Formats: sequence, structure tokens, C-alpha cells
Amino acid sequence: MALCLDSKEKLLWWYRNRSKQDYYIQGWQKNRVYADFIFEAIESADEENYSRVYVMESKGAHLKNENTEYKQDIFAVCNRYGEFKNWSELGSEFPERKFVFEVVFGNKWEAELNRIFSSM
Repeated sequence: MALCLDSKEKLLWWYRNRSKQDYYIQGWQKNRVYADFIFEAIESADEENYSRVYVMESKGAHLKNENTEYKQDIFAVCNRYGEFKNWSELGSEFPERKFVFEVVFGNKWEAELNRIFSSM
């Protein structure tokens, strides 16, 4: 996934999120959710409103289980309600950025990355 991200022209940056150390989402269950990758994609040449931050979890199709469904549910909640938060409350690192949360399965992550970057 990292190599694929590196090949994208409209990629601003990417980060391999480390489990139990970096960015996480605390859902309604005890364990935190640490997505695999976080990256920012350039959507427009307008520097005032030019990017979207993606939080992406990749799962092998053979690893799909109740925990995976839980992660999908958490990401759906983040996508549904995340836009209603005033970004200035989140800090200056990501002002006016839209966040998108996704879980992708098996080898579909490459097709999903291609879809994301081709739509810009």
C-alpha cells in the first residue's frame, strides 16, 4: 500500500500508523482502533481548500470477523458525523480538512486508492 501511495501524483503525504502508539479512534468498545494508513490527497490547486485526509484500514478478506464489522461501524459514524465538528476545535494541524474513514478488504485496497486519486 505504501508503494502504491508513493506512486500517486496528487498525494501530499502518507503515514504508516503504528498500532498502540499513534492515531486511534476510541469507539464504544474497550479496545482502540488504529487504522493502518493516514494520507492526504490534493484535490485542488486552490491552497485554501485543497485536500482531504484519509484514514484507511486494510484487512485481508480471510480476516473479516466481528471486529472488522465493529471497525466499519466506527468509521461509518466518523464519516457521518465528522463533518459537523468545527475543525478549528481540532487544532491547527488540519484546519478546514475533510476526513474520510475507510476499511478495505483483501486486494481491493489498490483499486480503492486508484478510485480516490482518479476522482480528483
